[in-house]
Amino acid sequence: MNIFIKELFKNFNPNQKGFKKKLLSFSFFLLMATIFWYLNALNENYQQSISYPVTYINIPTDKGELSDLPKVISFKVNSSGYNLLEYYLSASVQPISIDYNRAQKNNKSSYILTKWLNDDIQKQLKVTNVQRIKPDTIRFNFYQIIKKKVPVQALATYSIKKGYVEKNSISTQPDSIEIKGPKKIISNIHNVFTGKIELGEIDKTIKRNVAIKNIKGVKFNSYRTNIQIQIEQSTENQLDIPIEINNPNVVLIPNTIHLSYKVGLSKYTQINKEQFTATVNFSDSIKGNKLLKVYLSKSPKDIFEVNYSPNFVEYLIEK
Repeated sequence: MNIFIKELFKNFNPNQKGFKKKLLSFSFFLLMATIFWYLNALNENYQQSISYPVTYINIPTDKGELSDLPKVISFKVNSSGYNLLEYYLSASVQPISIDYNRAQKNNKSSYILTKWLNDDIQKQLKVTNVQRIKPDTIRFNFYQIIKKKVPVQALATYSIKKGYVEKNSISTQPDSIEIKGPKKIISNIHNVFTGKIELGEIDKTIKRNVAIKNIKGVKFNSYRTNIQIQIEQSTENQLDIPIEINNPNVVLIPNTIHLSYKVGLSKYTQINKEQFTATVNFSDSIKGNKLLKVYLSKSPKDIFEVNYSPNFVEYLIEK
């Protein structure tokens, strides 16, 4: 090799007249020879292993995959150097489509033999003699997918400053979402929850946009919700309520209770004495005991810090 190189370059003397012209001519012919050799090589057929992306069409929308379908298939092809060069130089490769409608179906599963894709591969890649496709079988194992609408519950921790009250219970918007997933999972889900929110002590209406906690294997049509806690000032009111007894021959002393409660300003005028019921039960009386316990058996749901007196009353039996 050293002798060959010396013979090749012995006539190339940088100090010789016309050296640059000879070097340029030599380089040109060397380049042309290389190009012609390369073009001739590209005309030859080659056997090459290729990995090619695949995509799936016409998959049933009401079913999910028990296992991941292959993203690529591998095979050997015979093709010209031009076609192989085009494949390797391509900036983006158009995946081969695998049509579920072509699958062989039975009660338990469906499958496609990848050798059925020979024509598609040859047409798309402009190759011949596709061999050894891996995997040799693509199996479709599905589970049943169902949808259900469930309420959203906010997991918020807070306290209300003294003198204030919740105008309404904490709310979410949307108050429910649609979930989708395997039947065996969805059938056991009755609500979804937000992440935990720590708000501390509050004295004004709170609004937050919060995330809904994910459930593995389940898809939501919305992954966020708006929560609202309406706060208003409270006020106190007092009423005298008559005490009811189930025995007409018994006289109560006194026959009313004095009741106090707190309520939000927006509901103050909506509360009246007809919404309260105070009772005693004569069967609670014990021989020698002249006192009966007073029960507040009915009251509005929007009031709080309810107190009344007396808690016990005396009674007389009329003859």
